[in-house]
Amino acid sequence: MPGGKHAIGQCWDRTNSNDGTYEIFISPELDQPFEILHTLAHEMIHAIVGCEAGHKGEFVTWCKRIGLVKPWTATTPGPELAATLAIYALQLGPYLHARLNDVRKRQSTRMLKATCPNPDCEIRVSTDSDKPYTIRITQQWAGAGFRSLGENLDTTSSAGRAMMQMVGVFAEFERSIIRERTKAGLAEARKAGRKLGRRFKLTEADRQQIIYLVREGKMTAADCARTYHIHESNVSRLLAGAKAKD
Repeated sequence: MPGGKHAIGQCWDRTNSNDGTYEIFISPELDQPFEILHTLAHEMIHAIVGCEAGHKGEFVTWCKRIGLVKPWTATTPGPELAATLAIYALQLGPYLHARLNDVRKRQSTRMLKATCPNPDCEIRVSTDSDKPYTIRITQQWAGAGFRSLGENLDTTSSAGRAMMQMVGVFAEFERSIIRERTKAGLAEARKAGRKLGRRFKLTEADRQQIIYLVREGKMTAADCARTYHIHESNVSRLLAGAKAKD
């Protein structure tokens, strides 16, 4: 199925092909045979059950049958399948093309540009949903007023400027209250012994699988890091923690 911006594999339905066949694409950013093989297995199941099945029902049944484990939208091989694919990867040898790296510079923040007939007037407003609104005004427009056509707001007047200043005071007050409550909540969580920070990206099954694959020599730490989309240092810490428990 066509994936998102960072899909490593895609299976296009046969209805999209002029010759009525399923089309499977593997990302050119992949160059490790093991990762390519289990990505190909995922996409071949889409072709077997039909892309209309999505990542549910019969698709899940087939994944379990051959040894792919969830999350079903980005499956990884279980221990037995991983061992089999590792053997196939060694038999097939190096991949036939080198990795292609996407070095395009991406814009991190989307800014909406608003203009008016006056060429010196320009304003850009941040649209990030997880951040407060940010407004950037060009130097030519600095010092200009704002007059709303829908609300009774005019910053060119004394009353309008006073209103905006009061809005700013209350906004700063609200942010301060949120910050104080957040700090108090974190302090209580630490006293209760709860672990703070993000949740683990890997499930317990994933962590045990990585330890098994590296210890048995079926995959290197670097291969596991690429397969599970984590940094190699995370794999090293995982192995060190497992060794300390032994």
